[in-house]
Amino acid sequence: PTPIPSNEPTAKPTQQPTPLPTFVPSPFPTLVCAAPKYMFRVEMFAEGTFGSGQGGWGALLFGIYTVDGTGATELPAKTTGTLDEGFFGAAFACLPDDCYAFEVKGSPDPAWDTSWAVLETAGQGV
Repeated sequence: PTPIPSNEPTAKPTQQPTPLPTFVPSPFPTLVCAAPKYMFRVEMFAEGTFGSGQGGWGALLFGIYTVDGTGATELPAKTTGTLDEGFFGAAFACLPDDCYAFEVKGSPDPAWDTSWAVLETAGQGV
């Protein structure tokens, strides 16, 4: 090989470029929280029990609230969300180290079983 490309054909094949290694894609976006905040993931699930709906949480809405020293939640919510459609969704929040309450409010669709999990980014339940 030569340090610069040649315009003329060569007698031997040239070395093939090597592709750079790639990482396996993650199922969730790669988000970074600025210190001293921590990443939390809310996973939302819906499972149809009957009917032919599109899934989702319907009128349910989750909220993450700071809890004060007396155990009461403080408004407004630090983050809110819902599962608009489908059977699985995730929402992400960068929150400082504190005490939080997770609440789900609204009227669930009786045709769907709904559930959720709140996880730290390492995948451990909190």
